[in-house]
Amino acid sequence: LLFLLATMARLSVVIACLVVFAINLTLFVYIPIVQRTAQLHAQNLANASPNAHIAGSFSQQQQQQEKRQEQEQQEQQIGQREEKVAEVPPGNEAEVDINPEDEPKLEKDSDVFEGPFTPESFIARTSLAKTVYDGPKTQRNQAEDMNKTKIVGFITGTYGKIGMRWYDRLQTLGYNNHYIVCTDEETFANFQTNFPEYRVELSVLPPFPPKFINLRYGKKMRHQVKMLFAHRWVYMLDQLKQGNHILVTDVDNIFSSYHSTEELERSEFDVFHALETKHPVDVYDLQGFVFCGGMGWFRASKPTIRFIEEVVHRCGIECDDQVLLNRIIAYVLHMEWHRSGDEHDTVTTQTKDTAKKVKVFGSHFKRIEGLITNGFTGYSNSTGVKVSVWDRDFAYRGKNDPSECPANNWVSMPFVVFVSRWQAPSSKLGSYDLWDKTCPNPYTKLIGGKEKKIYKAIDFR
Repeated sequence: LLFLLATMARLSVVIACLVVFAINLTLFVYIPIVQRTAQLHAQNLANASPNAHIAGSFSQQQQQQEKRQEQEQQEQQIGQREEKVAEVPPGNEAEVDINPEDEPKLEKDSDVFEGPFTPESFIARTSLAKTVYDGPKTQRNQAEDMNKTKIVGFITGTYGKIGMRWYDRLQTLGYNNHYIVCTDEETFANFQTNFPEYRVELSVLPPFPPKFINLRYGKKMRHQVKMLFAHRWVYMLDQLKQGNHILVTDVDNIFSSYHSTEELERSEFDVFHALETKHPVDVYDLQGFVFCGGMGWFRASKPTIRFIEEVVHRCGIECDDQVLLNRIIAYVLHMEWHRSGDEHDTVTTQTKDTAKKVKVFGSHFKRIEGLITNGFTGYSNSTGVKVSVWDRDFAYRGKNDPSECPANNWVSMPFVVFVSRWQAPSSKLGSYDLWDKTCPNPYTKLIGGKEKKIYKAIDFR
């Protein structure tokens, strides 16, 4: 019995030792192995490729795709001029640029303020809301202020050839006060090194905002264009304060005859505007006309400077300057328009061409129906700016190949169609040839009917 009890005691000790050993094995070996394995697994997940993670999560990928589609739909409703996708008949590479139906009447104008556009919110943000001008109503130049108009066109590198053609055309017509304003140093250096015969100035755009870097090409280019639109008003304000009058034009504006800028300087007006079509629609619905943001003459006078200061202040780093300019004129300047009532009496090329619809234009002709055709004048009670508006045929805005050419034409701003923004420079370059072919003019007579320089062949890098 004693022997049996002693044996059981020994077995109990052995079992106790085995239990202690098992506990120690679990605490010091197995648990650390599990913890280490978990750490390695977590580390591998952290180091995994984001793209692989997204690819493995269909629901997350689908959510992101839906979010992108929603953002694109919202951006299309803002009224931005995205590339027009259309079937272009052969030989019609340059006719129409945008469809007016893509521009809603009350679009969200995020360049000017946050939220939907309303006249009240727009006026509330201006420093001219309660300003009353009490200075002289006529800003005639004195003799020492004559011959101080600078004709300027702004370009980036992709528009170098168009800028050259714009410049050469003005030179051939007899102008010697026109300048290409380069908005990047590379284009400016290219002109100085390889094309020194051109008068160029450098006015560099602000740095491109990082938040736009990864946008697709069309949207990214649109922001760059709007930055150029904003910057040219900064340049103009600086020039006006230096005493230079400014005739600002887009480089795809086609000058066809010579009219001395002294005619503008001798006038009683501070500003000359060119009539546009119907964008922005809210301004057109309010007053029956809108002005072009890329064609106008501005006198170096105090009323003009105050006016342009408001444009620069409201525009910021980027804006659709045509929208902003027209809204300032319509809602802020307290304009008194002096109209004779015959603005619609003359049937111009634009109204006649509304009957000639082809597939590529579609409803585009709604944009040019019922437009004012004759010029008129006006006066701003808040800045003192005295305004004159050119006749529509003198500063033409319409088809690139009209059925009837405008009479007494100085400059044309034709609609240009392009399938994508990649094709915009070449299409706008070709718009010169189509215009001269359709509407022979004093310039075509000077060059003998055929352009001697082949601009498409120029190596502009």
